[in-house]
Amino acid sequence: MHQDVGVLVNGAYVSAVDVRYRPEKYQTALQAARDVGKVHCMCTQQNLRLVVKSRAGKLHLASWPDQSHLHSQLCPFYTPEVASSKDPASTTLPNTPEQKYRRADAQVPVDELASDVRLWGVIHELWDRSLMNRWVPGWHRDWTLARRHLIRAAKDVVLNGEALSAKLYLPQAFTPARRDEINMEWRAFSKPLIDRPRGAQESDSGFVLGVVAEVAKDARGYWLRLQHHREPFFISAQMWVNLSKLSRRGWTEISNGTVPKGRVVTLLRIEAMANLHFAAADCVLMRVTEKYIPANLDYEDLLVTTLLEAKRSFYRPLSFEQSHGSLPNLVLTDTEVKDCDLYVTGAGFPQHRLPAYTKERQQDSIARSRTSWHWSKSASRPALPDQQASTKTGG
Repeated sequence: MHQDVGVLVNGAYVSAVDVRYRPEKYQTALQAARDVGKVHCMCTQQNLRLVVKSRAGKLHLASWPDQSHLHSQLCPFYTPEVASSKDPASTTLPNTPEQKYRRADAQVPVDELASDVRLWGVIHELWDRSLMNRWVPGWHRDWTLARRHLIRAAKDVVLNGEALSAKLYLPQAFTPARRDEINMEWRAFSKPLIDRPRGAQESDSGFVLGVVAEVAKDARGYWLRLQHHREPFFISAQMWVNLSKLSRRGWTEISNGTVPKGRVVTLLRIEAMANLHFAAADCVLMRVTEKYIPANLDYEDLLVTTLLEAKRSFYRPLSFEQSHGSLPNLVLTDTEVKDCDLYVTGAGFPQHRLPAYTKERQQDSIARSRTSWHWSKSASRPALPDQQASTKTGG
């Protein structure tokens, strides 16, 4: 979850998250800052400079060249230090009509396509706002409750000048008593898409978010079915190949045709086809573990299960893009003195690189005023950091 940090725009304090993902609200201030002023991020004591850039006639903020890795890792302007010429702001949500979606089934180089995939930013924003990446002992979370939180969060996410909630469908948990209500809700959502199908002079699209239940292959591509929803969604063969690179963790879980129950969440942008079926124009597959907490690998699953059984409070940092980068695997929030970054490396991690990697992550945590904990799967798991006495639960 992003820190509640601020940005100084010409001396005025504004929310970093707000100005990063909703820059259309700050066009006048950003223009003034671009002309005569300065912009500083307050996520660290360094007060790092930010640069005002223009895209499609709209101004937005980006980290200063070669400084994005110096921001707090929970700052919206942070990106890992990697050799890349890509603008880190390319992962922002498409908030303006000028920013059109590129078809996810287009045959383009993967690195070029990756810079245009924005659904990772959307799904992470929803998880961040709904606290679905967090856990506190005593919480309850099933799909019904998760759906309620996500719908509420979608009201505060703006895409193309419109609240995401107006274009988003999440299947209800099915019960026979709610059959008519569920069917009516789906018809209301899908009618504008059917009226303006793919290939029409003015086509329409909507977003569907749910848990993957089944994948079936046919001669043209794949059909994805969600839990609690009867209507399957078509994914082209080319999009399936792209997903194997851009949603690799989630894709791996379902690529052999068997879907572990509740392990992959998908966000699709769908269009109606002439045959009244629905096809994905864009898609991401997010691997999750218990309680719908994002997790990329089995050892993260194990760590989440351990924390749940120990009744600990924690969260999963979100990158707002397909790569998790060098973010901690998880962060404990109930430790004695400071929050603690939890890092896990797989058994296949090169042992000769482990000391340097661990030192780098320790320095990252110190820069965030946190402690750190490290577990290499090639060794036994060390004891978890102590929990605050006031947060310990009995039983």
